[in-house]
Amino acid sequence: MHGLAILSMCLLHLFCRLDYEGLFRPLLFLFGKPLIYYFAQLSDFCVMAFAFCTGYGHSVLLGEDAKSYYKDRGRALLRLLLNFWIVLILFSGLSLALGKGSVMPASAGEFFANMFLVSNSFNGAWWYLSTYVLLVLTSVPVIRMIRRFPLTTGIVLSAVYLLSYLLRFRWETDSWTVRQLYLYGMTVFEYAMGAYCQKYKVFSAVTEKVRRLPLAGRIPLALVLTAGMLLLRGTVVPSLFVAPFTGIVILLLFHLLYQDTGRLPVTEFLGRHSANIWLTHLFFVTSHFGHLAYRAVYPVPVLLFLLLLSLGVSLLVKGIMFFPERWIFRRDR
Repeated sequence: MHGLAILSMCLLHLFCRLDYEGLFRPLLFLFGKPLIYYFAQLSDFCVMAFAFCTGYGHSVLLGEDAKSYYKDRGRALLRLLLNFWIVLILFSGLSLALGKGSVMPASAGEFFANMFLVSNSFNGAWWYLSTYVLLVLTSVPVIRMIRRFPLTTGIVLSAVYLLSYLLRFRWETDSWTVRQLYLYGMTVFEYAMGAYCQKYKVFSAVTEKVRRLPLAGRIPLALVLTAGMLLLRGTVVPSLFVAPFTGIVILLLFHLLYQDTGRLPVTEFLGRHSANIWLTHLFFVTSHFGHLAYRAVYPVPVLLFLLLLSLGVSLLVKGIMFFPERWIFRRDR
């Protein structure tokens, strides 16, 4: 599912815009909008998918020994931060080489603010790093509350999600602390969805019921659901508020597809590189590096070119990561 999540993130950041003149050239239109815009609008479940997978995974991993759990999560978090710091240094060096050092790394203060997650001024997609740290730190009490008081916790987290959404989009503020709170408040709800699905074996139950339908009935149903969500998100409800709810439907459809096919090699491959693609792809979309991904002109080549660029950097980062991983995590081997 990480592969699906990162693919949707790339679609969202590339094509969820109607001011595309001079960037890319859409070929197909629906109701006066590029068809790719509808797919991009629906793809705003990408963060939800990452948070959902994290909540599901943490719920599986958390046993009675919280100390051991936090030790393992701490190692995983350190690996992610090492990846991030390598990306930060690489792109800061590239920016300096291109004569754009005034933007990135800008100043020592700005560089270290990004490095220690106080700011995401260099790359908008990096906001999720600080939120992810908070999810890890609060994962034990959140999951234990879900296990012990599922109904009450669900109601509270739903209220937190609504309040956080209003803070983010209706009651705008420049406060860094408030921003962290509403980003966490929206994301922990999506994280909890994964934990609830693991607790109640939702995907297994849905799969069992849907598989009672013949394949000839499942395919049209999936197509109708997808088309309905595309039109709903692209024309009637473009709000991010509904992303967790359309997202859970998409993840269920994806799970059913995976169960029917047995393997989806493209998304599996993207999933192995999802962290690095998340950390790097936006550099190739924005003006700082010349909207590089859009040089491919048409939507499908643009998407493929972005993935190719990001995967190239990911392979480089993984190569560099070999050395600190071997040194820092040698006791794990």
